[in-house]
Amino acid sequence: MTQMLGSLQRRMKTVKELQDIVDTMKTMASLNINTYEKVDTSLADYFGVIETAFCAVLRHYPLATLVEEKKVLSGQVGLVVFGSDQGMVGQFNDCLVAAVTKEAPLREAPCFVWCMGEKMGLKLQEAALPLTISRLERVPDVASKITRLMESLLLDIVAKQETDGLAELLVFYNQAQPGGRYKPTVEQLLPIDTAWLQALSKRPWPTNRLPEIIADEGNALARFTREYLFIALCRACVGSIISENNSRLLVMQQASKNIEQMLGELTVAYHEERQNLIDEELFDILFGYVAAETKTGCGKT
Repeated sequence: MTQMLGSLQRRMKTVKELQDIVDTMKTMASLNINTYEKVDTSLADYFGVIETAFCAVLRHYPLATLVEEKKVLSGQVGLVVFGSDQGMVGQFNDCLVAAVTKEAPLREAPCFVWCMGEKMGLKLQEAALPLTISRLERVPDVASKITRLMESLLLDIVAKQETDGLAELLVFYNQAQPGGRYKPTVEQLLPIDTAWLQALSKRPWPTNRLPEIIADEGNALARFTREYLFIALCRACVGSIISENNSRLLVMQQASKNIEQMLGELTVAYHEERQNLIDEELFDILFGYVAAETKTGCGKT
């Protein structure tokens, strides 16, 4: 009986320690979500500035030329995949592998991958898809590392455009959904969506001071396109990290409920076992007292 109580106490201690770990992970996930949501808001504001810059260029640069450029582009296909290096996120990476598996075979041109997340890279290799992993990086663990990594990634993309001919650039990431859920998302960054450009070309200028292009329009458009790619990649990376932390928070919340239930069951079992031990000791005392009284009574007779 005493051994059982000791075993229950050890199990309760272990479960409480696990609960502390889960609570810490919940707190970290919540802090990360708050931090990266602020980063995403800043990136969204800057993306609005890039859209305004495109509006200025499109006032001088004929959109029909962009459409023609889109038609003649040929070459390789680049895939940028943002996965997770951390655990406790459910099917986070598997969902993205399924999305890549669906999209990659549709491209006739050779596909190569820039993969953010070593675990994601391993899953893509295991899937035996018709693609080549050109670069494998760990997911940034702090917000300040995102811009440096995306700048380096953009240099690779520009190099591919200039040397191998980049026909298409797709980005894969999990987009946050309500309730801590996420949805695999595929966005085409290159060629730039002409419908988006068409809408920007018709957008009225926000002030009565019309913009002027100091450099030639083609050079300005190329620079803004690179900035657009940079911001789009940063937002995909940040969105992926937000989704990852949302998923981890959801998993930790469920784990916390399971731990509370387990701890409750262990507590009930401990109190029942302790009460049984007390009852057993009381019965021993009572039986001892009765035996002593009986023996004493027999001696008097």
